Amino acid sequence: MIPNIVRGSDPAGLVRYLFGKGRRNEHTDQHLVCASGDMFPSFDMDGKPAASYAEIGRRFDRRYRVRERKDDPFPPDMRGKNNPEREHGRKRVWHCSLAIKAGQGILTDQEWEAIIRDYLTRMNIIDGDDDQGVTWLAVRHGLSANGNDHVHIMVQLAADDGWINPYHDRINAQKSCRRMEKT
Repeated sequence: MIPNIVRGSDPAGLVRYLFGKGRRNEHTDQHLVCASGDMFPSFDMDGKPAASYAEIGRRFDRRYRVRERKDDPFPPDMRGKNNPEREHGRKRVWHCSLAIKAGQGILTDQEWEAIIRDYLTRMNIIDGDDDQGVTWLAVRHGLSANGNDHVHIMVQLAADDGWINPYHDRINAQKSCRRMEKT
C-alpha cells in the first residue's frame, strides 16, 4: 500500500476536488466510502454529496471553529516558527491518499472501509471503531490513470479534546502501511 500525505486549510476546496472530475478527468466513480458519524448527514445513500461543497466544508470545520473560539486555533506544528504570521487554522486539514499498486487487485468499498479504519487507528487518529470527537471522511475515485485502486482520507486535525498531532505522520504512515501489509 502506498500512502501520500499533504495538508491544507480549505476543506470545501478539497471536497470539491475529491468529488470533482480530477485534474485530467480521471475521477470516474467518486463516492464516500466511510466517514465519522458527524459527516453522514452531508451525503446520500450512494455516497454522493447531499449538500453543497461549502456546506460540507463548514460541517467538516465544526471542531476547528470550537478550537478557535477556545483560543486554540493552531495545530501543534503550526505554532511558532512554522507559522510566524500566526494564521489561524493553517494546515488543519490532513489529506492522505492510499493506493494499491496497479495489478494487485481492486477492493470492495467494505474492504476499503476496514483498511481505512485500521489505518486511522494505527495512525492514532481514531480509536478502533470509536471515532467520536474526530471528523474525517474517505472518498474513492475508482482506478487512477495508472490503474491503481485508491482512496482519499480527509481528517480535521482539530478534535474535541484538542489537536491531533501530525508529528512524523509521513514516517508513521509508511510504518503503518508496512505493518498492515504483513497482517
